[in-house]
Amino acid sequence: VLLQRYFFHRCCQNQQGPQCRYNGRHIILVEDILDSGVTLNYLKNYLMVRQPASISIVTLMDKPARRKANVYADYSCFVIPDDFVVGYGLDYNERYRNLPYIGVLKKEIYST
Repeated sequence: VLLQRYFFHRCCQNQQGPQCRYNGRHIILVEDILDSGVTLNYLKNYLMVRQPASISIVTLMDKPARRKANVYADYSCFVIPDDFVVGYGLDYNERYRNLPYIGVLKKEIYST
């Protein structure tokens, strides 16, 4: 499943085609950062109606201060504060994504 959410645009496509069955399977959702939880909650609900045996959520970084949806990681590597992080695929306006580390973006860059 491919799921993208930017601002208020959401797109959900089944990349496996009609042969993909979730019923009775154990599903692991892997996320780079669990922030508001809105998109992940949408995906979890999308999958729950397909009756999987279980759904687990794994994230590299968990940012609970920004949570808007009732969704939580079963496993997380780091709990981070409410900072804007970039690098290793995380970006701000298509920039900083290729940094070889995860860093905190200065507020003056994204608050203008």
